[in-house]
Amino acid sequence: MKNFHSSSVELDGKAVLIQGESGSGKSLLALKLITLGANLIADDQTNVFIQEGQVFLGAPTSLPAGLEIRGVGIVRVPLCEKASLKLVVDLSKVENKRLPNSVDRRIDILGYSFPFYLFQGIKEPGNVIYALLKFGLM
Repeated sequence: MKNFHSSSVELDGKAVLIQGESGSGKSLLALKLITLGANLIADDQTNVFIQEGQVFLGAPTSLPAGLEIRGVGIVRVPLCEKASLKLVVDLSKVENKRLPNSVDRRIDILGYSFPFYLFQGIKEPGNVIYALLKFGLM
């Protein structure tokens, strides 16, 4: 098991790992996805582990069961205990290509390869992630 400084949400059994530096908007993006129907797996710290040949995301037991919103506090949201990782996004790096080759943009996590997107500066990233998880890429 490995712990990542990341938030994570689940939609239709598919998990997204949201990476980024402190203050980059990980929790705000998770909140947007939750308003679109996702469930929170973990906020700010995510456990990543292998189970039955798949990479799963889960929350450390030390985390509160909610989402931290700066200036507000911990907000109750729908939760998911664990889900299979399908997508990784990073809010601290800018994508310079208008149409990046999704085959080339992958990240290795615990020996498995996943689609990886750089989302700093992307308008409405929650809507983009929702579409990727629900409908996939052409």
